[in-house]
Amino acid sequence: MHRDNFTHNEWYDLLTSVGPYNEAIFELPGVGLRFKYTSGTVIGLCGRVLRHGVSEAEGDRICLAYYMRENVQKRLNADIADWPLWDSYKD
Repeated sequence: MHRDNFTHNEWYDLLTSVGPYNEAIFELPGVGLRFKYTSGTVIGLCGRVLRHGVSEAEGDRICLAYYMRENVQKRLNADIADWPLWDSYKD
């Protein structure tokens, strides 16, 4: 189990696992949730806020993770993303 310490609370990570393996379990122990993590499952979460991990599985499995780091945002002179606000979705 771990948290992703080099990101921001407001940023979401996307994780997927692919390959010929038996069923694994994705866990969020802090909130008491467990999910089947079969090949092709995609999970979005705030990896810095929620401690998470995956059980062992038999077979071949690759985890693809999409995440952002603050130093990348700064290098690109991009505005640091913040929590989305409801008002930004209004017409």
